[in-house]
Amino acid sequence: MSVFNSYGPCRGITLFRYEQLRVELWYIPAGYDIVEHRHPKEDVELMYIFGSSAFFRRDIRVGMPEMFEPKFPRDLFKTFSVKHYHSHWFSVGKIPLVFINFQTFLAGNEPVSAADDFLI
Repeated sequence: MSVFNSYGPCRGITLFRYEQLRVELWYIPAGYDIVEHRHPKEDVELMYIFGSSAFFRRDIRVGMPEMFEPKFPRDLFKTFSVKHYHSHWFSVGKIPLVFINFQTFLAGNEPVSAADDFLI
């Protein structure tokens, strides 16, 4: 298990891992866009900590996107669910984004970093 994770210029650190649960803290630089992708082996709760961003989620079975645009400090610790059947993406504004991933892996899947369970 790697404690330090990365995806492009994004940096993550594993805070906790137990059985099917993994928790990661992520830093995404200002102005960076994460492309639409899925984490097919896990359900994720993203907890907003700091920064400016627009999160988008789409149920791949339905196709209609939803948006969550958190504001600091109003939305501090607010969560945004991303199930294994969702695709999602986000665009970071002028302030870097910091969030926590609470990952729950589906039965039979070994917990790995969100950077490793990344399907475009």
